[in-house]
Amino acid sequence: MARLLLVDDDTAFAEAFNVLFSERGYEVVTLDNGETLLELLREQEFDVVILDNYLDGKSGVEILHLLNRIEEDTGWRKPPVVLMSGDDSMDMELRARLAKSDYFLLKPCHYRELEERIEEALKKRQVEQNQSLKVNP
Repeated sequence: MARLLLVDDDTAFAEAFNVLFSERGYEVVTLDNGETLLELLREQEFDVVILDNYLDGKSGVEILHLLNRIEEDTGWRKPPVVLMSGDDSMDMELRARLAKSDYFLLKPCHYRELEERIEEALKKRQVEQNQSLKVNP
């Protein structure tokens, strides 16, 4: 069962996400802020993180930069990240790319589109894990 971590302060969206993806067989954990995300990722493993860009405190882009730094400094592998934002500017999409988000979606989005990105991220993670096993038998 794939573990999803949703970080979004929109409680209605988080509740709907939790119901929909739990019914589809995913294990879902939700957070309403990015401050506890780093701590949670140290303690638990998730297959995909769905991260809203506009949160209290640090933005999703700032959080991604922190995760990238931790990955570079420690060798820890961050899970694939789907960054979501209501900002449809070219600047936002560029910032998402520079922050190394695996996928970028505009909010509001259709749940099917989000599920497709999650499925792609899971496949990507599986390929990376298989390659890692081949390199480190």
